[in-house]
Amino acid sequence: MLHLLYLFIRGHLDSVLSTQILLRHPDLVHKTLLMALPLVLERKNMNKQEILKDALVAREQEVMGYQINIDNYTLAIEHIKTSGDEDLVDFCQKLEALLASEKLEQKKAEVMRFVIQQQLGED
Repeated sequence: MLHLLYLFIRGHLDSVLSTQILLRHPDLVHKTLLMALPLVLERKNMNKQEILKDALVAREQEVMGYQINIDNYTLAIEHIKTSGDEDLVDFCQKLEALLASEKLEQKKAEVMRFVIQQQLGED
C-alpha cells in the first residue's frame, strides 16, 4: 500500500487508482499521509533534470506495458483464429480492437518518451 502511494507521489501512478486504494483502506490514510509528506516535499525540491529522469523511467515502463499487451493480444488472436473456435469470434474481434488501441497508445507514449529524452539531451 505505501509503495503504491510512493509511486503516486513520484508521479508513476494514476491519482484515481490511488484514491480508490486509500478509500478502501481508511485505516491507512493517516499513516500514508504522514509518510507522503516528506515525499511531496522531496518532489518540490527536485530540479527539472531529476523530474525528467523520473518521467523517462515512467514512460519507458509505459511503453513496455503496452508492448506486453500488444504481444499478448497478438498471440491470443492468432491462437483463436487457428483454433477455429466459433464461440471465440466475438472475443477475437474485441481483442483486435484492443490491439489497435494499444498500438496507438504506445505510439503516443513513445512520442512523449522522445520529447523527454530530447529535454534530457539523450538521443
